[in-house]
Amino acid sequence: MCPSLSLFGYSIPTYGICALIGVGAAFLIAFLRVRKSSAHSAEDTMFMLLYGMVGVLVGAKLLYLIQVSPALIRDLPLLFSDVQTFSARYLSGGFVFYGGLIGGIAGAMIYCRQFKLHLFDYANRLIVIIPVFHGIGRIGCFLSGCCYGIPCDPPLGIAFSQSQIAPNGIPLFPVQLLEVCTNLLLFVLLLWLTNRKQCKRSDGVAFYLCYYAVVRFLLEYLRYDDAERGFIGFLSTSQFISLFIFAAGILLFIKGDAIVSFLERKLKI
Repeated sequence: MCPSLSLFGYSIPTYGICALIGVGAAFLIAFLRVRKSSAHSAEDTMFMLLYGMVGVLVGAKLLYLIQVSPALIRDLPLLFSDVQTFSARYLSGGFVFYGGLIGGIAGAMIYCRQFKLHLFDYANRLIVIIPVFHGIGRIGCFLSGCCYGIPCDPPLGIAFSQSQIAPNGIPLFPVQLLEVCTNLLLFVLLLWLTNRKQCKRSDGVAFYLCYYAVVRFLLEYLRYDDAERGFIGFLSTSQFISLFIFAAGILLFIKGDAIVSFLERKLKI
């Protein structure tokens, strides 16, 4: 579609632009969600998100490298003979959402433990920003051609012509845009749920985990980038992780109060 934009003589990847827009939107929504609350510190929220963003980058890249580890091991000699090629293949791109989700949560937990905060005091306010960031990021995926869908006849199928990732000239189902829509719906549902007085501190996270796990499991059947995703048996890596994410969400729904209490008493988060 449009893998890069030319600005002042520089070529800027559209994926990176979308990622920055997603981060900005996430921080803005988070600030608006906590600024009128006497129980939440805007300063702590912003720094918690910064820790989380570092975790997102590290986790997303690590899981990607794990997924492509057979090819990575095979290409290790390039690290000494052709660093530029090795970097282009494995370091300049390639991020996996579930790795970023796990890393982002870990980053927020580290901040809470360091500054003696309780993660679930902020969870319902902040969980809504994840589908916002994720959805905008998927627009970047569509523009650059990564995470592409299965072959599909027009009018649903869209052929890429400039992508360095997706096969060009073959109509493909725009699964990235479908995921944008599912994230938008998730954002609306989370706003409704977390603004209800009956909502428990863990309900927003539980709903997010269950909803996205099911959606991601199903969307994987519409993906065609098999070489990038990795497989565990007959399931893609993301489908395999989705099973555990869904189980964690159900457990939070059933035993949320006990789990939150354990985290606060034992892990000091």
